[in-house]
Amino acid sequence: MTKMKENNKKDQRRKKLLLLILLLVVSVICLSAGTYAWFTSNKRVNVSDINVDVRAVNGLEISADGVNWGVKVSKDDLIETPEYTTQTNQLPDSLGAVSSVKELTDAKLLKLFDGSVATNCPGGGTDCDDPTYTLTTTEASEKRCYDSDGNGGENTSAVPDCSGQRLVAFDIFLKVDRDDTVLYLTENAGVFNTSMDDLGIKNTTRVAFIVQGNMDSDTYRTSDTAIQDVQALQNGEQVVLWEPNYDAHTQAGVTAAKTFYGIEGLTPGNGNSLQAYEGVSNVITQPIPLTETNSTQHAGFFKAVTPDITSPAEGAVRQSTKITLKNGVTKLRVYFWVEGQDVDAENNATGSDMKLSLEFAID
Repeated sequence: MTKMKENNKKDQRRKKLLLLILLLVVSVICLSAGTYAWFTSNKRVNVSDINVDVRAVNGLEISADGVNWGVKVSKDDLIETPEYTTQTNQLPDSLGAVSSVKELTDAKLLKLFDGSVATNCPGGGTDCDDPTYTLTTTEASEKRCYDSDGNGGENTSAVPDCSGQRLVAFDIFLKVDRDDTVLYLTENAGVFNTSMDDLGIKNTTRVAFIVQGNMDSDTYRTSDTAIQDVQALQNGEQVVLWEPNYDAHTQAGVTAAKTFYGIEGLTPGNGNSLQAYEGVSNVITQPIPLTETNSTQHAGFFKAVTPDITSPAEGAVRQSTKITLKNGVTKLRVYFWVEGQDVDAENNATGSDMKLSLEFAID
């Protein structure tokens, strides 16, 4: 009888142990399933500053308007442009997740798509333990705006705020006195965390440079309409995509990579290999589950993207932008965004701030 009681107790302990193991497994699954690329709650992230610095080597100069030249352009310079009345510099103080495959619109601007994630429960509604998440997109717009309230400086009282705008876009002008001048990003260029805790939002970012055209020095100096003409350049001659911090991932990003993209072998921290990804290539009106955001299942909406430039999170070096400047003035349009298809673009990353710093040089 005693032996039977002992066996019963052992069976009960085994059942309790199995139940605890089952609960632990369920907990791990729930934690994994709570991590998605794209922000499932459509959160936004703060941008603390945009620094555009140019080192004056062999006569390279920079301008925010094609009129006033120097060796540095600040965020305020990009919005306070009374001599560039047609500019559409968009400088929000927070970003939302968007996506691009490096294609241009008919207007020769970068084609980007705002993503919106919906929560769906099996029985309807949005409050359940096992929701599915679906993605829809709209084509992103661009307008002249500054921060979330329109404030920025003495000349910005009439500038609309950036409410609803999810990406940074602005024009700069570069001037050199010779042809075949290779433009470099220095080791000081990058996207950097500015919060006490680095939650990985800097690892999700992309920067694109569009060469919109060039005006030779003689025309720039002698034409009566040179300023208006150089400001109006919008030919979309070249697009260069830069992925900063390509080798860095958080633990949440590693989990998202495995769970939703089937990517194994990533480790938290720096030193990972460059990861292939597919960006959004079209407007998505019929919701697509986040687990199906790929060209294999939806070829009309996703395409593989290959960055032209990559930089590690630490140990960046001077490298070519693959842009060759011609003699005279070259107009660039710069884009800065959080790539929703990046494995690190998940909710955990939205609690930290970042800044974009650009430093160009020539030989």
